[in-house]
Amino acid sequence: KVYEEWAAEVKATVPPEQLLIHQSKDGWPPLCKALRIAEEDCPSARGEPCPRAPNDRAFMLRMFGAMKILVDYFAVIAGVCVVIVVGLLWGVWRCCCARRVREK
Repeated sequence: KVYEEWAAEVKATVPPEQLLIHQSKDGWPPLCKALRIAEEDCPSARGEPCPRAPNDRAFMLRMFGAMKILVDYFAVIAGVCVVIVVGLLWGVWRCCCARRVREK
């Protein structure tokens, strides 16, 4: 509902000659025209397909599952990263700095 209200406000506010309502199925030509890109410089003239994001339900569920795992195990992941960084810093200190202290 919020998106639909915002879209209606944009359509009512922006002059029609400056407004492009684009769908990926339309491809590059409407974008190039709206951006005043010469037809020969448009990616479609070079045969480049218009990028399409996967928006099927199965893909979205997989992405949601991956994000849920990251959120659920954030503390564990952050803890492992901290241990690795501290271990690396300790190793560098022991290798480089501790030797200088012992030599004095």
